[in-house]
Amino acid sequence: MKFISPLSLAGLALSGVMFCTPLSAFAADSVTIEHNSPGKIGRWVLYYPNGILKDDDINVNKKKQTVHPPAGELTLSVDPPSGSTVTISIYKDDELVKKQQIQQLSVTSEEGHSYRFYVQYAFTKQGTIGVTSSPSGVLIRMKGPNGKRFLGRTPKTFERMYAGRYTITANTMPGCASPRPYTKELKDGERLVVHIDLPCDLEKRKMGEDKPLISRRGLKQGIDDSAAERADKRKEAQDLMKKAPAGSGTTVTP
Repeated sequence: MKFISPLSLAGLALSGVMFCTPLSAFAADSVTIEHNSPGKIGRWVLYYPNGILKDDDINVNKKKQTVHPPAGELTLSVDPPSGSTVTISIYKDDELVKKQQIQQLSVTSEEGHSYRFYVQYAFTKQGTIGVTSSPSGVLIRMKGPNGKRFLGRTPKTFERMYAGRYTITANTMPGCASPRPYTKELKDGERLVVHIDLPCDLEKRKMGEDKPLISRRGLKQGIDDSAAERADKRKEAQDLMKKAPAGSGTTVTP
């Protein structure tokens, strides 16, 4: 095996052999993507200078993540939750270099420096949703644009709701047809009214309303009523037995 001395290695370096490493191999110390939100955070993608993408597929809803891309132009693109605006700040080491209310922002990173993308969310786009029905008193369930769920009974008004798409589902009522789900888009500053019409057979509905209800403890009201009636009959029979003259031969069956 041929021995290569350190001096020979130095000579190779000076001759340019050691400078064959591409620039993309030099990396910034670290790049941190950090989110500050009162609710959900958005999806994001970080574009590296060598064309590689780093996204949040593995770390969904993770509010802070550090990566080590090669030095060069870095671009962060954010898709914010419905009803929110986003402001991106870029720090080089601890110094603020850029800040904009925008969904995409770039910086040229340098070797030996750390960078931080700080993403702030503000949920300012809001509106009001009113839900009515015919007949009224229908239990409704509503799913918002960020997965949040709401419950109410018509007529119902939901205030300060984030702009975005909502799906409203109404429970069926006795004697009424099953209503279809309603999907509506709420815009910033809008008052959205949704009316749910349940075609009903009034006779069947009345029969349904007369049926025993189920209490929260899972007991039927009808069972409770019949038990109370039996207790009343037993008490009445006992009172009659007490009033009957001795030896009269009267028999009372409770």
